[in-house]
Amino acid sequence: MGQVALRHRCRQLGHDAGTRRTLRQGITMSLENIDRALVSHDLVQDLKWNAGLREEFVKDEAAVLDRYALTAAERTAIEERDFRTLYDLGFHPYLGAQFARILFANNTSGATGAVQRLLASIRREPDPGRTEASGA
Repeated sequence: MGQVALRHRCRQLGHDAGTRRTLRQGITMSLENIDRALVSHDLVQDLKWNAGLREEFVKDEAAVLDRYALTAAERTAIEERDFRTLYDLGFHPYLGAQFARILFANNTSGATGAVQRLLASIRREPDPGRTEASGA
C-alpha cells in the first residue's frame, strides 16, 4: 500500500454547547471539550473509510501511527488503548466508539464487546477483553 492520503478536516464539528453526558464515577463527557486539532480524529476517520489501511493497522500498527503527526500523549493513549486519556485530550466521543469497534471488534462482530472495553477504559477499570493467560 502506498502513502496514505491523509484526510484533512475542513469543516467545523457542530455541537450543542449545553450537551453533556455524565458517566459513573462523576466522569463528564462534553462536546464542549472536543479538540478539533487532534490528529487522532483524522486517523480514526481514515481507518473507518479505508479497509486497506485497517488491514495494515492490524499488521503493523506502529507503521500506520508513524504516518500521522500525533502528539506523544495521543500516540501513547492509542497504543495503550486508553480512551479515558484520549477523551481528556479532547477526543470526540462518537469517534471513540468508532475507534473502539475498529480496535476491539475489527468491524466484523457486534459492537457489544468493543463498547464494554471502551467503557472499562474510560472508567479506569480492568479490560474485560484481556485475560491473564493471553496477555492480550
